[in-house]
Amino acid sequence: MPRICFINKLDRAGASFERSFESIITRLGANPVAIQIPIGLESEFKGVVDLIAMKALIWNDESKGSEYETSDIPDDLKEAATAAHEKLIEAVASVDDD
Repeated sequence: MPRICFINKLDRAGASFERSFESIITRLGANPVAIQIPIGLESEFKGVVDLIAMKALIWNDESKGSEYETSDIPDDLKEAATAAHEKLIEAVASVDDD
């Protein structure tokens, strides 16, 4: 049965999306698939890349994240986003060929 896991608090000191993701694998024995990856960490955390739409969602600081802008994926994340997107597609295809 599929489960959803949220990795939050990526704006805090010592935050690591990769370490949290790896912990899900080692501690839970799960096979997680990301649907978003963070843009920045700790004080530089400013949004996420939506791996389904392949767009960046950048938070509006004044709204504390309740409002955001959609834009192109930042250049420094394009390679990681493409690799994560391909893993997502493979995971979905392994469940349903359609």
